[in-house]
Amino acid sequence: MDCPFVDIHTHRRTDEENCIGLFQADYGQTLPSGCFCSIGIHPWQLHDAAFDAGGALQMIENCISGASALGEAGLDKVCPSDFGLQKEVFERQIVISERHCKPMIIHNVHATGEITGLRKACKAVQPWIMHGFAGNAVMARQLVDNGFYISVGKAVLNGGKIAEAVRVIPSDRLFAETDVADISIGDVCSEIAVLRGVSVEELKETVYMNFKRLFL
Repeated sequence: MDCPFVDIHTHRRTDEENCIGLFQADYGQTLPSGCFCSIGIHPWQLHDAAFDAGGALQMIENCISGASALGEAGLDKVCPSDFGLQKEVFERQIVISERHCKPMIIHNVHATGEITGLRKACKAVQPWIMHGFAGNAVMARQLVDNGFYISVGKAVLNGGKIAEAVRVIPSDRLFAETDVADISIGDVCSEIAVLRGVSVEELKETVYMNFKRLFL
């Protein structure tokens, strides 16, 4: 089976041959036609006093039917945005995701407990993909146990704790991404394949089947 590479979260429109990219559209941007895209409010946007969160949420509500996913959205304890406001806006995006049956691309910085708690509290059933995962094997197992998919990006090229995490993520919960990094999805998938002891073609098929189940 000749499967394309799948880049589950990228901020660049891909023109790579044999590659599917889930493109993150910027707030206020007309959703591009002819590609898979997501739209959402990033926690860092909330630090801008001029940012109209209410208007952005309404725009997402109006546009989400034309998107493949909602996000990236989530919580970030490093950014200066008020954490209470982050939670409020994240919860409202969860509601939109559930209402329109759209998966969520999740941004998480030091807020795993709060994010998993909100998934339970909101009784969310749509798939949540934890993007840019750079944690250890214990965290990976915890996320999987709480119903998350896990997307691995440039961190996998640096080795360290994520190497063992990549080995324990179940095949049916695994994605790969480039995010904003100047790397190819092929490089990311090649390293993931090495760590999991499989061929690149097998890894491509695994990720594509996950994408197909959630988005096609």
